Amino acid sequence: MIRQRKTDYMFYRLVDTFVDNYFIVAEHLADRLELLEEEILQDPSENINEEIYELKKKIGLLKE
Repeated sequence: MIRQRKTDYMFYRLVDTFVDNYFIVAEHLADRLELLEEEILQDPSENINEEIYELKKKIGLLKE
């Protein structure tokens, strides 16, 4: 069916898929940040700096 459509439809489908996947990744990162926040509140002495740094890098990639 997609092959019978024009290129504008194919472009729309490509962008739609990209946006859908973007939200999945953003939701996953938000969930992970929420878990990190809970861990920090439960045990503030626990060293999770590396994990926070990795998440910040991933979020930076999403913004680009």
